[in-house]
Amino acid sequence: MDLAEFVEAFFPALLSGVYFAGAIAASIHILIHKRHTRAAIGWLGLVWLSPLLGALFYLFFGVNRLHRKAVILRHGPEALDNREHQVCATTVEDDPRVAHLVDFVPIMDSLTSNPLLDGNAVRMLEGGDDAYLAMLKAIEEAEQSILMVSYIFDRGRVA
Repeated sequence: MDLAEFVEAFFPALLSGVYFAGAIAASIHILIHKRHTRAAIGWLGLVWLSPLLGALFYLFFGVNRLHRKAVILRHGPEALDNREHQVCATTVEDDPRVAHLVDFVPIMDSLTSNPLLDGNAVRMLEGGDDAYLAMLKAIEEAEQSILMVSYIFDRGRVA
């Protein structure tokens, strides 16, 4: 087998391998670093539907290098990876239904560029009466601002 036959036989497979490796690497970066869903979906579509060019286009135009440079200039190069000063001390009530959520803290810290901060608490509230009273109490005790998340799991008249 001479060089021309070798290239003709293996070049498509090599090109496909490079395409898939680049698309997978770009997809992982997109899923970890893109905050807006529409932007992530657009970049993922471009990466997977434009062989080779989509990943290269994302590499040159999709990665936010200005933000990284601003962080480095403002806080030094160690600010990008040094999160030791932001220890997360999440507390969970003695409720076995939510105790497993503490295991997600290191996972979320490694997946996002915004680590969980100290002072978080998780409490299971059942029913609107409990939730409403807890919301009113949080509003009364707030010193600066309030961030609340509520999930409705059942379909019903109120939901």
